[in-house]
Amino acid sequence: MKKLLSTLKETVLYIIASAIYLGRLKKLNATLNSLNSKDPLTVLQYDNWKPIKYFVMALVVAFIGGYIIYRKLLIIKDEEAESDDKLGGAISIMLIIVVLVSVLIAINEPILKAIFSVLIIGGFLASCMTQ
Repeated sequence: MKKLLSTLKETVLYIIASAIYLGRLKKLNATLNSLNSKDPLTVLQYDNWKPIKYFVMALVVAFIGGYIIYRKLLIIKDEEAESDDKLGGAISIMLIIVVLVSVLIAINEPILKAIFSVLIIGGFLASCMTQ
């Protein structure tokens, strides 16, 4: 049991850091939704481009989660690894997937929608200007 807990240490730290991030992101989302702005650029410019910073942080959280999953998969595939390590790896992967889905859901409204809107409008304007 002690070995299992030690294999989950980095996952627990990742989950704690992600939970703090998600809590702050939910507060930002509530503030952005209360703006009732139809302009996606206004949403992204809020509080000195804070939504963009949170989007970048979501990418960092996703990258770190993906890296931990990759490392845990290597442990699970290792034939010489102990069963506690493999079990810890499987538990870690499941927990990290839950965190990643939570981040995706939280960043989607309204930040990701605003980013996509700005990219689509910008791409359309750029294509019109080149023709």
